Amino acid sequence: MVTTHSTEQNSEAWLAERVGKFTGSNAIKLLRYGRTDKARVQSVEFKGNKYTQRGHDLEPFAISAYEQVKEVKVERPGFITNDEYPECLFSPDGLTEEHVIEVKCFGEERHHKVRKDIPAEILAQIHFGMLMTEKTKAHLVMFNPDIDSKRALYIVPVKRDKRLLARLDKLMRGVQ
Repeated sequence: MVTTHSTEQNSEAWLAERVGKFTGSNAIKLLRYGRTDKARVQSVEFKGNKYTQRGHDLEPFAISAYEQVKEVKVERPGFITNDEYPECLFSPDGLTEEHVIEVKCFGEERHHKVRKDIPAEILAQIHFGMLMTEKTKAHLVMFNPDIDSKRALYIVPVKRDKRLLARLDKLMRGVQ
């Protein structure tokens, strides 16, 4: 069963919920290191940087632009749990009835590059989210308001990778 939790993202309670869990942000580590402590959230201290802050600042504008273009309402829960994956927690940037929404607010060069070639860590995060939410579709929302308005928003449909999903599923369940 999928459960939506309203705990505010980045709050002390949200940070505490993540400790010891496998998360979407660490999905690439789960793939690289397996079910080890390297792949689990280790601390309530979140070590962001100026790029993390940029993402936090711009994400609401990206979601609003997405809602306008797609004519949908985006839900923004604190985190998702799924009984199938008791050691996992997923904090989506947004959810629609059909889609997991992952927002990235990179600088101009990476903004254009990523939309054409999505890095493994982003694909892992999105597929982790599809498993946790039991949704079959996802959009990567690329947003950069510092460039011309025609290229500031890219909505990239993410193709389901059955092999990646199967690998993550086994790791998330603890199946050898």
